[in-house]
This record gives sequence, structure tokens and C-alpha cells, in this order.
Amino acid sequence: MNILYSLFYTVFSLAIVSAAALPVILFIRFIVINIPKKFIMYLWMLYLVRSICPVSLSSIFAIVPSFNRKVHIFMETMGLSFVSNGGSLKGWQSVFVEPFTVNINFRFCSIIWAAGAVFICIYTFVKQARIRNWLNSGAKRLESDIYQREKLNIPVMTGIFNQKKYIPQEMKAAEAKYIIKHMDIHAGRHDGVLRAAAFVIMSIQWFNPFMWLAYYFICRDIETAADEDTISYFGLEKRAEYAQEIINMNKGKKIINPSLVTFQENYLEDRASKMLYQQKVKKKDRQIVILVCLLIFIWWFMVRPLQILWNGGLWDGNANESQTNTTSEPLFSNDNQKVVTKASVKSSDGLEKIVKIVMTDGTENDNGYDGRFSIMLEDNSGNKLAEESLDNLYSVREENKLHFNKDFEVHISDYNNDSINEISVGQDIEVSDENVKAALGKKAKTKKEKNIKSLQEYYLWNIEGNDLRRASEPIYLTGKSDNSANSCEFKIPENTTGVIKSKIAGNKMFYVWDTDKKLFVKKELSKAELKSYKKTDTSDNAEKTTHSLNNDSDREIIRVTTQKDSTGSEEIKKVEITPDGVSKSFKNIKGYYCDIKWVQDTQDEQRYAILTYNGTKSQTFIVFDTKLKDVYYKQEDGNSTLSKVFERYNGDSITFGKKDIVVYTLLEKDKDILKIGFAANAKNNVTVKGSYKYDIENENPYEFSYSQSTGTSGGDESGDNADTNTETN
Repeated sequence: MNILYSLFYTVFSLAIVSAAALPVILFIRFIVINIPKKFIMYLWMLYLVRSICPVSLSSIFAIVPSFNRKVHIFMETMGLSFVSNGGSLKGWQSVFVEPFTVNINFRFCSIIWAAGAVFICIYTFVKQARIRNWLNSGAKRLESDIYQREKLNIPVMTGIFNQKKYIPQEMKAAEAKYIIKHMDIHAGRHDGVLRAAAFVIMSIQWFNPFMWLAYYFICRDIETAADEDTISYFGLEKRAEYAQEIINMNKGKKIINPSLVTFQENYLEDRASKMLYQQKVKKKDRQIVILVCLLIFIWWFMVRPLQILWNGGLWDGNANESQTNTTSEPLFSNDNQKVVTKASVKSSDGLEKIVKIVMTDGTENDNGYDGRFSIMLEDNSGNKLAEESLDNLYSVREENKLHFNKDFEVHISDYNNDSINEISVGQDIEVSDENVKAALGKKAKTKKEKNIKSLQEYYLWNIEGNDLRRASEPIYLTGKSDNSANSCEFKIPENTTGVIKSKIAGNKMFYVWDTDKKLFVKKELSKAELKSYKKTDTSDNAEKTTHSLNNDSDREIIRVTTQKDSTGSEEIKKVEITPDGVSKSFKNIKGYYCDIKWVQDTQDEQRYAILTYNGTKSQTFIVFDTKLKDVYYKQEDGNSTLSKVFERYNGDSITFGKKDIVVYTLLEKDKDILKIGFAANAKNNVTVKGSYKYDIENENPYEFSYSQSTGTSGGDESGDNADTNTETN
């Protein structure tokens, strides 16, 4: 039975594709009305091929990227799920090569589809056999394939390859010459094959009303095209005569009711009317049709290959990656800034922000990035809040040409204990007499001072709300290499605050926080002076806070105990359910408190409580069942599960780094179904927002949708598997 399910999956997917493609043909057919129908037939041929050809069905380079994934996800909601690939397929071929499971709904739909297709084929075959037997029973052969049949009042043609033509016994010779030529044109153009192919496709997609509509117009256009060629054969001056003969056939009741694959003279009045206005085919009509067919062919069949060629022949589409690692990348424009690194940081307003080092102009090579750089601050949605240039700060060898290693990480810490984080950004600088003097505060005299091998220069940056501010004079270190030369964590004298210690060639140097200048400035400190910067250890006496939820009877149901750390943030210490009775405690929650509130549930309004907190990798939440005194659902602290959801529903077009930040929210709860919202950073400077539903009982995510923005401006890229907005069910 698996082959039946695989076929139904593929056929249903193709039916959606054909439904989307039909408006294109109908638009051309009705709007570009001057094009002869014989040219429109080429478009119908392309349409029929597209309706049975699964090529590009899962191409991520489709005009509407999310469309393809919706097809697969919709089928999954009907009950087909893959054992591998997270439950959903990445391409239509998976249904024939990957193991999958189906539920009773999918089985029922597959069987009904197969039964309907078989019924239509058998019914048509039987009806066609009866028509052929009736025609042959009293037919008189006039020529090799032309017969005359009494009681027949309209011409009929049967067969696909070996066709037979039947004309009424009462038909005059003048009428017959037009009709026989009309039938000869059908046979010469193999219209029987085209009509049979359309019938087979329609039988396979019998549940698709768009295919029935397409079949209707195909049959009409086949007849009109044959009329056009008949007129061209006899000459335009015979239009009225031929049209009159067509009208004369529209007399009396039809003797036979033809099958779906039998040619008979239909749509007579409409065809006769069109003949009277038929014009000579112009050269430009042919040119228009060739152009339209070419464009549609490229759209329906060649989007994926052309995208591959455009991207330099890389099948994974990563054309922006260097194929020869020995050469440098070209200059980056200001509209295409290269993100060198990024990190999540908590600003003074308590909100999570994203700090990026971006190359605004320069080159990329094996050793890293060389050029001009900026430090940038964004919110979680990718909107740029602030940007400061790093040019002209450092004493580098070549003016305005900085270097950053690949995969370096920025170090973030609160060095002055003001609850505002500082970020260190540095550079290797030239070991010149001038730079050594600036680092030491004096001219190099000793052997150690004169033999300094490497020298690094750093600056600290403050994140104050939505602003970036330089928070230090140059801080010099020595002996740092590779990634630590671009950012490092400074040493702080034990039990001090607002002091950074550096040691160069045996010389101890201190950088202390100047509250007036709001900068770390270089300062010589004696041991006695250093004691003034000692901090008092208040960890044991740190302020503790409780946050509670009460029920309607004002009884405390859940309590969260927090303790402020040195930055003033409330670290979660314990969660207790029914603390004034037989309670249950949870002490393994690592993070900082944000909020505790009741979950709005359709069944139990004061049963489920949600704790929102800042974890080590994301802003996330836990839902507690206060009745069972247990964790009902715990959202991950990180993006590994989110990565799997994207891979399942969106392929590999969006990927996440381990340190990319994400914010989760619980949007709604309906019984055991949670709707989870997310806003996250992804690789390639992409920010995504969206949601998905999660079935607690079956542990299954579905109804996944998202929008994405790219670049430093935060602007959306639109499409439908896309916007780029992808919405799947």
C-alpha cells in the first residue's frame, strides 16, 4: 500500500501546482485574444507537462519560496509523516525512498482517490466501446478511414492513433469537404493524442476542479485551432461559407452522447462566430507566442537550474562562499555589509540587544577580513539602533585598514559594576617606538621593554539603552594572538571594582573608571590606592525578592524566589508550588527572572502558570501545572529545537549558529496545544520572527510560519515560502 500513498502524495502536490499554473494560461488566452488558438495549444502542452512533472516541486528558488513547503506540510497535516528528516520531507522524491507512516485519514483519502481514478477510466472505456460498436454496426465505408452512418446527425471521430471519421448520411458533398478537412487536420496534428493525454491527467487529478476547467478549455481550443487551419487551407474568402455549414449541423437532438475522448462537433455557434472574424496570421503573433512559451517554460521548469548557474554553479546555492580559498573576495559595498561576528548583550534598559562587528568595505580571505569596520547595535527584530565607526581609532600599520579573524567572539562584561555591560574590541598594532611609549607611558628603556614582540590595542564600548558609547581610552596588552587580539576578557585585581589590570614587559598598569569622564583611563596606583577600589562582598546578604501568583481565594499558589547579583539582575533561586501547604520545589532553573503569570487557558484559568526568564542562551519560559505540581512544558534555552523545526519545514535555507540569540513567548494555550512565538537571529545576517503550534501529547510541532529580514536595515524580503514569508500548516 505504500506505493499508493506515495502516488497520492505526489499527485496531490502536482494538483496544487497545476491549480496555481492555470490562471497564467487563462490570462493569456482571454487577454491576448488575437493570438490564434493553434499557438495557444503550445501553452496547453506546457501546462499538461507541468501538471505531471514533479521537477522543481521542492525547489527553494521558486517564484514563491514558501509555496513548495506548504504543499508538503499540508499533506503532513492529513496524516503522512516521515520517520527521518524530523517528520516532513525535503523533496517529493522522499515519498519513494524514505520510510514514512500514515494515519487513517490519509489512508482513506488515498483509497478514495485511487477508486475515483479507476472508476472514471473504466466508465469512459466502457462508454467509448459502446459508441464505437454503435457507429460500426451500421457504418458504410466511403474511403480508407471515412465512414457514413445513418441516424447520425453530427460528424464524429474516434480513436487516438488510428482514427476513424464518421459523417451523417444526409450530409451534402459541399459540407463534407469542410468537415473532412477539419478532421484531417485533427489527425495530422495528433489532436487525439493531446486530448487523450489531457483526459488521463484529468482522471488522475479528478478531485482538482481546476484540471476539469483546463480540460474544458483544451477541448474547445483544439476545435477552434482546427477551424483556423481549415479556413487557412480553403482561404479567408470561404469563412462565411464554412461558418454557415457549421451552423447547419446544429439541428435536432444529438443521437449519441460522446465520451470524454471522442471528437464530435461541439460549440458550433461560438466557433462559427469566431470564424467570421478570423484574420491572417501575422509574423508578430508567432514571435509573441515563442516569447511567452519561452518565459513560461523557464518559470515552470528552469528556475532552479538558472539560479544554480547564477550562483556560480554551486548546487547548494552558496555562491557567496569562495570556491578557491587562495583568492580574496571583492570589495563589499555599504549596501552589502559583511557581519564578522555578533553577540547578545543585556543593555541598561534590561532588554536583550545584538552587537555586531561589520565590515563596511574590504576583502575576505583565508586569514579573515581586512578593511573598514563598524560596531553596530540592533534590537531583536534586526532594527539598527546605533552604529559607530572603528576607523581612525587604532594605531595600525596601514591607515583605515583593520583586521579581524574569522570566528572570533566578542567578550562582554561589566567592568565598572554599573549594571551596564562593556564590550572589548581590539587590534594587533605595530610594535613601534611611538606605540610602545603610548602603551608604557614612557620610552622603552629596559631590555624587556625594547624586545616586545607583539602589542594589542583595545577599546571598551558601553551599551546604554539604544546607544553605543566608547567607554575607555586605549587599553594596551601584549602577547595576545589570533582571536584574543580582536577581543579578550581583561584581568581585574581581586576583590576590586572599576579597575582593569595590564602587564607589559614587567610593568603593571591600571585602567580605572572615571565617573566624570565616563571612561576607563590609565592611572598609576600604589597598593594603598588600589585598596580604595576594593569592593565589599555582599553575596550572603544580597537582597532576595519573591514573586507570587494567588488564586481567586487569595491563596498563594506559586512563588518564585530571586536574588540580585552584582549587576542588580534577579537570579532565580527557587520555584515553589503551594508554598503554604504540601509544596514542591524546583531549584534547577538557571536564569534571570522576567515575569510570572497565569496562562490563559480555555479549560483551567488558574491551573497553569508561566515563568518567563532570561536563560544562558535565550529568553525562554516554563509552564507549571500547579494542580499536578509539576513542569507541564519547558521551552528550550537556546535554538537547537528551533533549528530542527526550520529544517523540518523550511529545508536548509535558514540555519542558526549555536550562539545566535532567540526570544520565545507563549502566545496561547488551547487544551494541550501551545502556540509558541519566536524572534531569533540566524546565520548570514538574517533575523526571523514567527510562531508554531506544539502538540504536548504527541510532541509534534506544526502550523509553522515565519517572516524574515536581512541586512542591517531590518527591511523585509517578501515572497509568499516567504516574505521571505513562509506559512505552513
